Amino acid sequence: MLTNSATASRSLAPPRRPIYPESVLLLGVVLAAGVTPTRVRPWIDVLGTPVAAMELGFIALVGVMWGSALLRRRRQGARRNWTPIAFSALFVYAAASLLIWSDASGPDVPAMAYTLLIAAAVMWCAFYTVNALEATGVPVLLSYLTMLVAAIAGLYAAESFLQLGLRSEANSGVDPLFGLHRLRGPLFGSSIGGFVLLPALAYAVQQLVGGRQRIRHGVAAAVLFVAIFAMGSRSALLAVGVFVLLSVFALRGRARLAFIAVLAAVGISAALIVFSRASTERIASLEDERRAITYATAGRALLEAPLYANLTGLGYAAYWRWYLPDADGTSAFGWEDYMQSRPAGLVLYHPHSTPLLLVLELGLPGLMTLIVLAGAISRARRQAAAAGGPLLLLNGIAGSGVVAITDLLIFKSPFANLVWWTYLFGAFALCRATRNRPTGV
Repeated sequence: MLTNSATASRSLAPPRRPIYPESVLLLGVVLAAGVTPTRVRPWIDVLGTPVAAMELGFIALVGVMWGSALLRRRRQGARRNWTPIAFSALFVYAAASLLIWSDASGPDVPAMAYTLLIAAAVMWCAFYTVNALEATGVPVLLSYLTMLVAAIAGLYAAESFLQLGLRSEANSGVDPLFGLHRLRGPLFGSSIGGFVLLPALAYAVQQLVGGRQRIRHGVAAAVLFVAIFAMGSRSALLAVGVFVLLSVFALRGRARLAFIAVLAAVGISAALIVFSRASTERIASLEDERRAITYATAGRALLEAPLYANLTGLGYAAYWRWYLPDADGTSAFGWEDYMQSRPAGLVLYHPHSTPLLLVLELGLPGLMTLIVLAGAISRARRQAAAAGGPLLLLNGIAGSGVVAITDLLIFKSPFANLVWWTYLFGAFALCRATRNRPTGV
């Protein structure tokens, strides 16, 4: 009788959360990228192109994961997702344009080709990691990833407020318009941090609204809110605004009230902490002369190009060859090195806008890939709203698109992209699990 009772208790006990090696590897990569100073990372020369050894190791890791995923797919069957397929096709198209009709030449060609390789590796690593998990493993991965991102952001915030001496002298200056050391670190810079932090914040708030692990996710949400304000980034604050609006209009009843209560309590407290020392002058100002020059030049390039060139794009790296300036550090040394001359005028060394690169350099294929991504997020939001899926997380991902509009991502900043892709594919997996679960569960 005791044996039968023990057996019944074991059968009714919640299943143990399995440990997935892919998840551990991904979290380890994010941790290493978040705390290892850029200045101490070794570089290797590959065909005349300086490459960070950490990124080369990451590409090798993705190769191992790819082989494991192929074997697993034969056993379990493939899970189709058109987003990574569409972006893989775009990366191949970009490589072809770089070699055939782009104006890039010399060492810029292998350097910019490498950016496509690492961009594809990052995306597929996130996809295979999420794809390897069972339905119960996805929220576990996203929860641990959120805690890790919050911890890294907390470290950066401590450096910004307390000046712990973790930064190099070149990055230690106080922003005169912000009155504080703008939050940034090896994982993300001040201008792109919202791309990483907003999906993490959205997931933490989603767990809070759902009443799951409130203390853990409440602390994470508070730290992430402080970090977003401490970046002094206008695009990040605008992205938070989009996230809030999407969520308020999508939620109903008690969920809406809970969301507003959480955002008000955590957001107002974080704002008071940051702006008790920082100035709002930078955030209130919308002037950015160099971005305005770049956007005007890109507009002239589109108007002056023939129709076929607008359809095919001018070619990857035709206007923005940013990898070598980043690798040798010249992008940090002032106006002359930061701005570059192109047929239509001066531009920043990278476009500071992902859609701008897609449209000008990659033409119709770039625009169609952007539409595929936007459509996938929109469909997932509708499914989540109808079936009780990760709606807030998807709203945060949609809001983070504001940061991509005002800065270059997907192709640049690989480890920040790794975090974002993981949240995106994780949200898709949660929607799929919600849609496929039995009625009454």
